[in-house]
Amino acid sequence: MASSGRCVALSALLAGLLHTSPIHAKTVNFSDSLDNLTKLSQSSGNLSIDSSNAGYFGNDTGRIKRNTNSAVYVVYALSGDISQVAITAHFWRTEANTGDFILQGSSDGVSYNNLTVSKALQGVGAGNWEQVDLSASIAQSGIKYVKVVFPVLAGGNAWNPQISNVSIDYDDGTVDPCASAPGATLTLTDGMETYNKMYHGSGGLLRDVTNTGNFGGDDARLWRFLKNQEYMIYKVDGDISEFTLTSHFWRSDNTVLDIEFYLSKDGVNYQPLNVNNTKYGVGSGSWEKVDYSLANITPGYDFIKVVYPLTSDDASSWHPQIGNLVLKYVSNPGNSCDNIAKGGPVSGGSAPKAVPAQYSAKTSFDYYITRDGNNIYDGADLFKFVSFNVPELHVQESPYWGVIDPFEQEDAIKTIAAMGAKVTRTYVLSIFNDQRPERTKVHINIDGNGELVFDEDLFVSMDRMLNYANQHGVRIILPFIDNWSHWGGYQDLAKMRGISAADWWNSAQAKQDYKTIVSYVLNRVNTISGIPYKDDPAIFAWETGNELRDTTDAWTTEMAAYIKSIDSNHLVLDGKDVNISEAAIVDPNVDLISNHYYGGEFTERFYRDFNWVAGRKPFFIGEFGLESTDQVRDTLDKVIAENALGAMVWSLRQHDAYGGFLDHDEWKGIRAYHWPGFSENNAYDEINMVNLVWQKSYEIQGLAQPAISAPAYAPTLLPVTNVGDIRWQGVVNASHYDIERTRTPENSASWQVVGSNIVDGSTAAADMMVQNVVDWTGVSHNNVTVPKLFSDNSTSANTNYYYRVKAKNSSGASGYSNVEMYDGGEVLTTLTDPLANFNLINNHSANLALDASNPHYFDNDVSRIKRSSNTSEYLVYDTQASITGFTLTSHFWRTENAGDFTIALSSDGINYSTYNATVNNASVNAGNWETVTYSASGIAQNARYLKITFPLNTSGGSFWHPQLGKVEITHSNSVQ
Repeated sequence: MASSGRCVALSALLAGLLHTSPIHAKTVNFSDSLDNLTKLSQSSGNLSIDSSNAGYFGNDTGRIKRNTNSAVYVVYALSGDISQVAITAHFWRTEANTGDFILQGSSDGVSYNNLTVSKALQGVGAGNWEQVDLSASIAQSGIKYVKVVFPVLAGGNAWNPQISNVSIDYDDGTVDPCASAPGATLTLTDGMETYNKMYHGSGGLLRDVTNTGNFGGDDARLWRFLKNQEYMIYKVDGDISEFTLTSHFWRSDNTVLDIEFYLSKDGVNYQPLNVNNTKYGVGSGSWEKVDYSLANITPGYDFIKVVYPLTSDDASSWHPQIGNLVLKYVSNPGNSCDNIAKGGPVSGGSAPKAVPAQYSAKTSFDYYITRDGNNIYDGADLFKFVSFNVPELHVQESPYWGVIDPFEQEDAIKTIAAMGAKVTRTYVLSIFNDQRPERTKVHINIDGNGELVFDEDLFVSMDRMLNYANQHGVRIILPFIDNWSHWGGYQDLAKMRGISAADWWNSAQAKQDYKTIVSYVLNRVNTISGIPYKDDPAIFAWETGNELRDTTDAWTTEMAAYIKSIDSNHLVLDGKDVNISEAAIVDPNVDLISNHYYGGEFTERFYRDFNWVAGRKPFFIGEFGLESTDQVRDTLDKVIAENALGAMVWSLRQHDAYGGFLDHDEWKGIRAYHWPGFSENNAYDEINMVNLVWQKSYEIQGLAQPAISAPAYAPTLLPVTNVGDIRWQGVVNASHYDIERTRTPENSASWQVVGSNIVDGSTAAADMMVQNVVDWTGVSHNNVTVPKLFSDNSTSANTNYYYRVKAKNSSGASGYSNVEMYDGGEVLTTLTDPLANFNLINNHSANLALDASNPHYFDNDVSRIKRSSNTSEYLVYDTQASITGFTLTSHFWRTENAGDFTIALSSDGINYSTYNATVNNASVNAGNWETVTYSASGIAQNARYLKITFPLNTSGGSFWHPQLGKVEITHSNSVQ
């Protein structure tokens, strides 16, 4: 609703500037605990400090006494007019006739007059000593000196009486703003167009600008987007005198109660108000305008809190709505002096903390991330970030649930690193949810004995995640548990325990379960790196949970302390969202505060939260997005301008090990983003969004955004079983791919491009298909939606083809992938050599001979080749076509040990590469001979030559073993 009070407020402000208020001096206190004599301005001498027998003096270890029984005095000189003097004295009542101290005042330090002294006896205590409190009020101006004269008792002890403390109030010469008089009446008007006029507001409020006709033309109103009792707080520099609030109630729901109002003098302690209301009758759309008002409010209150009511079942959180507030107050800056300040940076955190030497070879990090006050550091360097949330870092959700492929984990980490983002936030530990019983593979479950059990396969995935993060320089934020049941949340854990969700925060069993989870995670030792999680530099922060909006302050306090009791190396992030916890802000065990924003108004909500937290704790936006790129850009600009810790957009998904990308339907037609962005996904502005996050990730660090790097490594071509569905594992930074094909892979000139500028990141429905998929662990998943990548429609039947792929972008291209052969049903030729002679062998070394003896030792193999001396020997076959497979039959005499045959392939007969064949051992036969086969299939190395090398028996064994019994080589019919 538009503001209507600006002219009135301006005129009132001018009137206030012309208003003359009395000037009041500021009173300060001087005190002397008499631990020494340094604060005295003057003394008679013959004085000393007594610290003995403190138990007689209320444990006061510093008191002034006389050294001889004579009249002595002390003088204090202050810079301003003295108004009050208070002295704590001690009398030894065994000497009953000791006189009183005399207090005197002076304006020049020369002429003194006695002051009227009040005396309060505290009663005789230990050692027969009594404390006596003396005080004097000074109404006369100009008194700047105070003299304290000791009494003298004839024949008495010098050490009685004594003084233990002196307190003097005086005017320091400055104006006391807290003593200012009321001034002009001013008006604060909030039409709810922004959140800027509030002092503070809860997180579950959004603006509504629709259907203004139902609200009498009111074009901006605040409503609850969550079923919580939301509130607004306003603060003025003066005394609130009256207010009027305009609201709108949907009368189709008559269960809603009235809006509540509270006043406060200090911003912490509020008291309720009885407020008048005026109803205007039900109008358009069943909405009724209701005005709340109150006048003649008792002076002294500078805070007002407006609290939304809840309906009986709160099914309609969007009503009532608040459209306008007019708040009148009398200017009085001094009224703020009793406010309880938010304070400065909260204690806690640590100095820069280096990674221990024993872990330095296993990480790219030199320091842990630390907090100092309200800033975050990497060593001595200020740490800030803009990044994406990457949910699927330690478990796979899309397109099926399961143990995530290591390729996908490393691809995600490399992607964040490529964007310069430095840190990412993953999703929670999964918990068994009986509404998703097919998801038996979860991080946390409860067994038949009521014990928490942890899935080792999924935690090994987490080990890999942290290991990759350490390798590639990316920090991880890990929330422990979820508020929701997407992956199983605390409600599901509570259900398995027979605890209601509402009782979970206070249940001793539930608290112990949470602590057991935390202890298991923090004390786990990474099975890959050997680094305990509590010592792992890749952890940026442990988050108590995801969107734990119903948690209690007591629960967060207890759990943050528990986390810190195990792990002092890492930050703790409060997982509460919507309404930020003041208790968490001031808790030294909580290092970070964040909030999540969906539904728009990101910038306004950021300011609302940041202004509340700023200066006390580091604040960042933990999740936001799924709106226009312009909205996200404006918010990131403000985050950077305000020097906040950072922000994380939701969400980015990585390459799929089956080809293409993991995909997820987020909200309102927006899908998960993919790097580096694809024009095929312009429907949700993917290219601009990922480029924005990339740009801001550098800007917040004060760095220039670099050009994108060329793909740094080659794709991996997956086995080609269907030319209509050619798939590969993608490369970070790649925007397109080229597919090449040949029938003669050994001929480098024969490769032809059959697919140019192929995209692997489209999420359009037309670019998807349904298949049955077997994941990397061997688990089958039926009817899985996967992206189409490339279909080669120019092939011939009964023909074998070879394929390869390379990645590229505007900065360059990768090398070529591996070569994969498509078996199109082409008839292959098999060269079979029973080794009855050397006729089929292309060439061989000199010391080889045929052997036909004792065939019963060799599975009745009647012709074999053996060495004729204990030397390294070989033989070579030339098929004159591409070799696709082979099987070699050999025989080993197990009385002596010998190594394996070596098989090597070559395209030119000169340069060979060793091929690791599959070795199968049979049982030992007569004469202690064993038949061993070496085999391979699907070879796509452009090789026509196969070389077999006999193992050399270096221990001086028999040269006639092992023996080669039969060679079978499968090859194409295309002569090279």
